[in-house]
Amino acid sequence: MNLEFKTYQLKEGTRNYNQLIEKGKLHNEFIIIGEEMVEGYADCYKAIPSSDDGLKLISALNLDEQSMKIPKDELELKKDDLPGIETSEFNIPKEYLTVDIIEDIQRLNS
Repeated sequence: MNLEFKTYQLKEGTRNYNQLIEKGKLHNEFIIIGEEMVEGYADCYKAIPSSDDGLKLISALNLDEQSMKIPKDELELKKDDLPGIETSEFNIPKEYLTVDIIEDIQRLNS
C-alpha cells in the first residue's frame, strides 16, 4: 500500500541523537506511524528509521511492533531545499499494516 510520510530527524544534542546517530551510526531520518504516552517518560512518536534505500522491515511484525518510541520534543520535521517539508512515499506490504496504523499514519502525515 502506497503511503506518504512527513520526514523527521532527531535534534542534534538530544539523548537519542547521541545514542542512535553518533554511536549507532543510524541514518538521521524517520517516519512517524503513531503516538504513545509512555508513562513516567514522555509523550512519544512511534518512529521507524528510513533512508534513501527505503525501510528495513522485519517479517512477522507489523509496523507498530517495529517502531521506536522517541519523545516528540526530540524530533523535528526535516526541511527540503525548497521552503517546505521533506516527504517520502513508501509502498508498504499490507501484512505490516492494520486499519489503526493506516488511520494514524494518514492523520499524522496529512
